[in-house]
Amino acid sequence: MHTLPIKVSIKKLQSVPLKFEGGFSKNFWSMLFNDLKIPKEYRIKNHASAIIHLTIVNDALQIWGRVELICMRQCARTLQYFLLEETLLIKETLSLQELLDNEDLDLTDRNTFLLEEYLRQQVLLNISAYPTNPEKTADLVKNFNKKEGLPHLPEADQSPFAVLKALQ
Repeated sequence: MHTLPIKVSIKKLQSVPLKFEGGFSKNFWSMLFNDLKIPKEYRIKNHASAIIHLTIVNDALQIWGRVELICMRQCARTLQYFLLEETLLIKETLSLQELLDNEDLDLTDRNTFLLEEYLRQQVLLNISAYPTNPEKTADLVKNFNKKEGLPHLPEADQSPFAVLKALQ
């Protein structure tokens, strides 16, 4: 699998739409792990690929595509690490003038669009903030109900306060 380019010439984009397919560099992963605060021992078994389309229409950069990501994440419920698979869809239009003039966006460098930095920011914005391991979560719910001995409610009582009534 090819590695996605880090930078794309805006001048080249103005002449022809571009499509990129591939994986991410080691630098991308290193920065992403640091941003997500993933410990070094869990920085393994990670994979990401992307299909990204870039074109300029009416002085606006249009970006669309998807990022498929497999990476170790900490379960918000059990605090154990697990392999999370996510597909992130990207569809955005950015003003070229604003992109080039606004240094705070950190997405351009001398008439080049920093594709890798843009994708890193999109992953951070769109990845699950509080991921849960579906296998462990189901076990937790089963064990909780067994341990706590929650009262069984009749099917007919669908009131949101039925649990409170049963505890009286």
